[in-house]
Amino acid sequence: AKLSRRSPPPRVDIFHGTKDDIIPVRMGRELAASFPAFVRFHPVNGGDHLSPLFTATDQIIAAMNE
Repeated sequence: AKLSRRSPPPRVDIFHGTKDDIIPVRMGRELAASFPAFVRFHPVNGGDHLSPLFTATDQIIAAMNE
């Protein structure tokens, strides 16, 4: 909520493994839905808690360059 008050607000991209057994994927979706103006959710199909760092590298870099 504090970030949403910044001007301009930051852009946040969440890359979340759909099989994350530490943080439920629904939590990432809910966070993005709570702040749609600046948070984007990117599901990483079949990914666990750490694998998006390695399996979605190209997508992460592309999002950073947008």
